[in-house]
Amino acid sequence: MFGLTLFGWLTAAWAVLTVLLAAVVILRSITANHEDTQIFLDPAEAAFEAEQRDISALMTRLSGYVRRLALADAALLAVMLGWVSVNVARSF
Repeated sequence: MFGLTLFGWLTAAWAVLTVLLAAVVILRSITANHEDTQIFLDPAEAAFEAEQRDISALMTRLSGYVRRLALADAALLAVMLGWVSVNVARSF
């Protein structure tokens, strides 16, 4: 299918994972710009408090995705490097 070898499919999967990881990291960075570290609110600003709570929950959720995608990306890269090293060793 499409004339790709197994290594070609691994490379394509790694590229897709890397692009997804970059997109989630960028989204997390943009979201972090809207998060305030410390805020002092009076009762009239309850909507702002809810917004900050939502942003904090999103940051926590995105951090989990970043961690999982980075681990999958590194694992796939390690498999690819192992594949290359075995094939290079066979050629000698």
